[in-house]
Amino acid sequence: MSHLERILSAHPSPRQVDVELLAACVRACFEAAQLSTAAADACLATERASELSRCIRANLDCAELTAATGRLLLRQTACGWDVLRSQVDACAAAARVAAEECERDPSLEACQVAAAHARRCAACCNELLEALPVEA
Repeated sequence: MSHLERILSAHPSPRQVDVELLAACVRACFEAAQLSTAAADACLATERASELSRCIRANLDCAELTAATGRLLLRQTACGWDVLRSQVDACAAAARVAAEECERDPSLEACQVAAAHARRCAACCNELLEALPVEA
């Protein structure tokens, strides 16, 4: 069991989501945030930065949403499931869009690495969405 799973398991609030699934999504979100930031920076460093503005924007949006989602998923006290579901859904969408933009130019290795992890993050978010409680 990882430190993240241990702390999520040790939380005194009643568990409503599988800890391993939650931890996997948190990890995927934070990793996507880091890699999307690095990919945007790599795009900015090229001579074609102005051509890559959509890719840069998509990666920066992905970085912001995935980082915020990772932080929100760590909060287990008095969880507002509807808000969390909306955030996780938006995160999956931003990660998918960033991956699609990065995949448009296979010559940028940083973008290809970020795209693979953004796709993984989107998949984790979609899996978590299926498991999140729905408020009545």
